[in-house]
Amino acid sequence: MPDLTCTQCNKPFEVGAWYGCAGNNTRKHRLPKKTYYAENDRLTVNAVPATTVVAPNGSALHVPGAIITFTGGMYVTDDPEIQEVLDRRCPLTKEEYMDKRMTPQLKAARDRGIVEEQKALIDTLKAENAKLREGKGQAPADPVMGNVRRKAASAAKPDKTN
Repeated sequence: MPDLTCTQCNKPFEVGAWYGCAGNNTRKHRLPKKTYYAENDRLTVNAVPATTVVAPNGSALHVPGAIITFTGGMYVTDDPEIQEVLDRRCPLTKEEYMDKRMTPQLKAARDRGIVEEQKALIDTLKAENAKLREGKGQAPADPVMGNVRRKAASAAKPDKTN
């Protein structure tokens, strides 16, 4: 069960107890804003049906429903009731959303950027490794084969003691 703590009154509340912020039965609790993603640019979701509740004075109180529309495939809300519905109905992650919207050229550019970052990291690690070896007075190892060549060369030399 998620941690539901209102950002306005700082009090915890349970799923379904959307109202009662700061002791006011007509005021809705709020959560940190959350962004939801959809494959469709203009997805419409009937998130909350309209209802009628009994007010503290005994009169009927109409609570309007909520029909939400994603704009550009995104919807941002701090309403805990809508978040609860969208958590179930719109499970698309930001990465999936971005991946579906990228052109092949953008995907290729993203992949090239990742490869360049990895190469830069490898170069940095090689340089740091070389500095460490120089500090110990050792010859730097081959970056690909490591010390394998030196060990193989010393093992291949014939023993002159017999």
